[in-house]
Amino acid sequence: MLNYVWLALIAISILVAAGTDLQTKLTDKYREKEDIAVQLVNIETTTADNKTALLKIPVADFNRYYAQNLAGDTLRCAVQLLMLGENHGRMTLNTANAGVPDFWQAIAKAQGHPAEMRARIVLHPGATPATFRIEKVGFEKLAAITEAAFNFAKIAVMDIALPLVGVMAMWLGIMKIAEQAGIIRLLAAAIAPITRRLFPEVPTDHPAMGAMVLNIAANWLGLSNAATPFGLKAMEELQNLNPKKDTASNAMVMFLGINTASITLIPATIIGLRVAMKSTNPAEIIGTTIFASTCATMTAVIVVKLLGRLPAFRKDDPNRLAES
Repeated sequence: MLNYVWLALIAISILVAAGTDLQTKLTDKYREKEDIAVQLVNIETTTADNKTALLKIPVADFNRYYAQNLAGDTLRCAVQLLMLGENHGRMTLNTANAGVPDFWQAIAKAQGHPAEMRARIVLHPGATPATFRIEKVGFEKLAAITEAAFNFAKIAVMDIALPLVGVMAMWLGIMKIAEQAGIIRLLAAAIAPITRRLFPEVPTDHPAMGAMVLNIAANWLGLSNAATPFGLKAMEELQNLNPKKDTASNAMVMFLGINTASITLIPATIIGLRVAMKSTNPAEIIGTTIFASTCATMTAVIVVKLLGRLPAFRKDDPNRLAES
């Protein structure tokens, strides 16, 4: 289901971006189809075809052309000219220069090269009068979405997923060693008195109890990937004990609450993410994680116990219905 949600969001973003770009084209927001009258002064020849100049345009004209609201009298920007003929060529304006208005910077970004705005320039008799027309503007929003998609895909794979694989492999290996050495069984025995109180309907020697204890122990170590198969096995065994198959039993609800909140002693996954993102102290969250997860687990247990006593929930209790 989540995949369909993501697909819908991507489709919506593409449609919105395409609609925005189409509106920009139809309204000629960047004046791609108009010649803008300017003055070129201080023209200097650097090579046979290259010149430098100072572009001047009255602020009132700039505001009228582009529907802007700049203050001042005259806008001045240094430009480079590549002459392709006697009186025409290409004009390049460096957007990093001081005094370049935000709108021209936006045009450069929409053209696909944010560092410079490009335009076709025509020099008129008298040398200084000129007109320019900006070069073609691409589909700005669609290009931005595509670039962001590739950038975040790179971050997800190269900066997060691959470094996380190594960390998770190490912790899963430790988990396997602990399981083979009997440490997890010792943890299971240690918390057995608590689990008997939390799950009174489940026999202590039932496979469901063992799977739940292993799941809880894995979650304590922050190994959510390792805990998942134990959790699925536990739910399967609890369903076998459930007398009413279409209604979750108290034990299933309690296990789901504990599994979701889950006390975490070593947040291995989060530590791995912090290592991948180059945290200076990736393990500093252990204390706060223990406190927060303990509070969450206590809240889950209390809520399950209180709601289980309410008449509205007791009437659908599978174990109560089986006894009656």
